Amino acid sequence: MSLNATAQPLADRVPQDAILYVGWCGAKHLPAGYAGSNLEGVLKASELAAVFDQALPRMLAHVGGDAPDDVRSLRAMLAALVGPMWRHPTAVYWGGMDAGGERNRAHPKMAVLVQAGDEAAALGAALRAVVGGAPAEAQMRVEVENGLVVLAAGPADVSAGRKPRAALAARKEFRGVMDRLPKDPAAAVYVDGEGLIEFVNVGFATFEAPAAQEGWARIRDGLGLTGVRRLGWSGGFDARDFVTGAFVEAPAPRAGVAKVLLEAPPLSADILAAIPKGATLAWAGHLDGGLALREFRAAFKRIDDFAAQEMEGRLAAFKEATGVDVQADVLEALGDEWAAYVDPAGGAGGGVTGLVIVNKLRDAARAEKSLLLLQDQVNGLLADQRRGANRPKFAFRAIEQDGLTIHTFSLPGVAPAWAVKNGYLFVAPYPQGVVSAVRHVTAKGESIVGNEAFTALRKQLGQQGETAVWFADLPRLAKGGYADLLMLARAVLGPMDLLGAKSPAMTVPPLEKLLAHLGPAGGACRVDAAGWHMTTRAPFPGSGVVALSGLGSVAASAEAAAAWAALPEIIRAGRRAVDRPVAPVPPPAGVGRDGGL
Repeated sequence: MSLNATAQPLADRVPQDAILYVGWCGAKHLPAGYAGSNLEGVLKASELAAVFDQALPRMLAHVGGDAPDDVRSLRAMLAALVGPMWRHPTAVYWGGMDAGGERNRAHPKMAVLVQAGDEAAALGAALRAVVGGAPAEAQMRVEVENGLVVLAAGPADVSAGRKPRAALAARKEFRGVMDRLPKDPAAAVYVDGEGLIEFVNVGFATFEAPAAQEGWARIRDGLGLTGVRRLGWSGGFDARDFVTGAFVEAPAPRAGVAKVLLEAPPLSADILAAIPKGATLAWAGHLDGGLALREFRAAFKRIDDFAAQEMEGRLAAFKEATGVDVQADVLEALGDEWAAYVDPAGGAGGGVTGLVIVNKLRDAARAEKSLLLLQDQVNGLLADQRRGANRPKFAFRAIEQDGLTIHTFSLPGVAPAWAVKNGYLFVAPYPQGVVSAVRHVTAKGESIVGNEAFTALRKQLGQQGETAVWFADLPRLAKGGYADLLMLARAVLGPMDLLGAKSPAMTVPPLEKLLAHLGPAGGACRVDAAGWHMTTRAPFPGSGVVALSGLGSVAASAEAAAAWAALPEIIRAGRRAVDRPVAPVPPPAGVGRDGGL
């Protein structure tokens, strides 16, 4: 997919030395694909937009009146920015530090640009009221011209009245990354890996001690950090859905971190066959523990001989104590292909309780022997610690089910279990999940590749030779987990309301309206000579939260407990704010002094 780099929001107003660029086209200026999209439908059926448009600015405008001046200034700045940034084209720029020729007098080069239109004057006035109290050495300034508001710090080549001498949109490296990503983006992110490494290089060069510089150089080269040159991400609309793409520029040959994290062969048919057809959540990909340990052992030798010797000593001591060589007996025996899924028709049902993890083993006999040895070691340690009649008796134990030996660890509420069968390792929160997963593989049951929704999504993603793929049947998950979704929403918004947000009640649409805009979601990755590529597709941004079915109650309970625990301090803070006069802070654009609109 091609892309004109100037389509990235305000990329032509950002200097080309950007180490970090984040662009957003604004809720009022979304690309043409937004019309008729699932996102448009969800926003019309809910009050979600009001969270960003009203609730967040309200909360920031009222909370923490007795905070230190610098915190209050930052809060006021955010309160002024968040609404216009949500509504209008915005770019965030960071260009590292500029030493200015003076040791220990480095200044950050950063800026926020908002094409605020008719809100520009009010936003500029609110920001100037905050920036006016900033120390001179911060070099902060606010400019407003032709509807563009610039809040800048340091000697950044950013101005509301002119474009930079050399813009990011024209930089060939930037275009080379963004040309690989979806066109007509609503949002984009760019990170200059080479610029970030050079920023750290310069930072260490200012140290008086040569040892610090040499140490950083060994870490950088030992881990192969320079192999990752640039990163990019963008997201836009396509046929009602929201599509994102990511690209990590890391040309072959790769070493160190880039090799461990990015390199992988295409997925085999066997690992996909291990996932049942009816799975509502599914993931298959590569994780090569043997490769990772080999690379990090080699990196330690390049970085620090003493640390490498200590690491080798610990591995040798572990082998002597357990009879297990972590590298050869465990990580090399495990395969590099893994799958994870939730199948509501499986042995432990849907939600987190039905999670199953499968590994296609390289050496099944060796892996099982090593896991049994480690299990015996754990049991021995637990036996030594539980001496006494009244102490809990924790231990792994083996059970037989349908001719299968399952090893399980009994705990209140959960019984983690594992088994090795037919060249695969199966792990699940309950033995029932292991039994169901083994039965599926042994019987060669219908797999995820026969799922029409998965097949259609995989075709839409358009990746060839995927090294990883994932899938979520959101309509099925929403029907079973809608209550959890409501609880999760309140877990986030409830504490905000305690701080004055007055969030809308209908941030989540009614179930029947939500289902009208849901479909399968997923993604795929691949690797080529240029680097690592990822594409995702979802009904709308954030729709993946529906996949948290079964987790909402737990998350909401934790959030609610934290909010109630903090409530006394919130009340005390409010009383202190009333008792001690503070200088008034101008409200953000569009928000009245009483918090109303």
